[in-house]
Amino acid sequence: MEIKNKVTIITVTLNRDSLKDACKSVDKQTYTNWHHIVLGDGILPTEYKSPQRSTLGFSSPLGATEPGANMLNGTPNPLLRWALKNIHLGEYFCFLDDDNQYCPDFLDKMVAKIEENPDVGIVLCGAEDYRYGQNIDGYPEIARCDNSAFLARSSMASQIEFPYASLDKNVIQDYEYIKQCADKYGWTRVPEKLLRFGTGMNPPPDRGEVLFLESWKKAQQAQTLAYEGKYEEAERLFLESLNQYQRDAWTLKKLAELYILLGDNYKANLAFDKWLDLYQEIDSNHVAAQLAYGQLLCYRKQDSKAVLLKSLSQRLELEKDEPEALEHSLYVFITYVFLNDKDNSDLYFEKCSQIIPEHILWAYNDISWTLSVYEGCFDLDVSSYTKHFKVKV
Repeated sequence: MEIKNKVTIITVTLNRDSLKDACKSVDKQTYTNWHHIVLGDGILPTEYKSPQRSTLGFSSPLGATEPGANMLNGTPNPLLRWALKNIHLGEYFCFLDDDNQYCPDFLDKMVAKIEENPDVGIVLCGAEDYRYGQNIDGYPEIARCDNSAFLARSSMASQIEFPYASLDKNVIQDYEYIKQCADKYGWTRVPEKLLRFGTGMNPPPDRGEVLFLESWKKAQQAQTLAYEGKYEEAERLFLESLNQYQRDAWTLKKLAELYILLGDNYKANLAFDKWLDLYQEIDSNHVAAQLAYGQLLCYRKQDSKAVLLKSLSQRLELEKDEPEALEHSLYVFITYVFLNDKDNSDLYFEKCSQIIPEHILWAYNDISWTLSVYEGCFDLDVSSYTKHFKVKV
């Protein structure tokens, strides 16, 4: 596919409703020398017509062939990799996820910045995070950059392959790709937040997989309400989320924990039983599922040690292999707490105290929530931990 415009924008989609607004944000760019390629993952993309937009549908869902440890339904990675290899790109290229939006001056400022710096290969910008509330400020570091918040020279596309996802590691290939480009070719940044990240609802693709990590906006909105103490509203939204996607184990677990805080053990156990049905369908080596199962056993005062130790071993390996992924240290800490291991809990508490919450807000808040929910399950005095970990919404 030959494209002659200066900037090539690539979007991979599952035809979520948010694609329309993503395309509108491209159409509203003050910089006009672009072409937008929309690739459908196993579907024909909805046509939001523009003379500067082309659509192409893949007959097979390629994303589903490349699951990751925290995204079992698959990722856009295979299609992005295909695009970089097979599309005749303009001088520059960038990605736009179908649930994100560019600010109107995104291309104007990004192109100007890279042309002011001819010795760098990639320019990053900040993003307003509408999903997790994290501080995406445009640095090639984990949680500080995003797949839709960079512009790169197309000459790099043949030199650096977009990374592969794996069931053995988190899906952070956008960061890995940006980091490789920045390290090899140099980088600069536009400090303004030129991307609106997570504006769409991001419903999970219905590929039959069980969701063990937070993955879409309605469930996250419900949890934010719970963090704020708005338990009745949170319960309603959790139930709506489950009605939309019944295999969302993460939402079932959070609903059960909400009932624990409300003192309704009957409803908590009903939700946990549904969670357990989903857990028994999957590979028991899923690290997040293992920890969740250990927490359930603790709540039910059953022997949880073997399960927690297995989860801990996996998480320590991930911490070693992915040192930039700060959530691993947080989840090692909370696992030691559930194991009532005071020495290692204190050791990791000191380590976690150095983490800036805004750099990993979703995990930081989850630790705070977990300490509150399961306080009665711990033999340790967790008051100092609870005092430090305060939910930030």
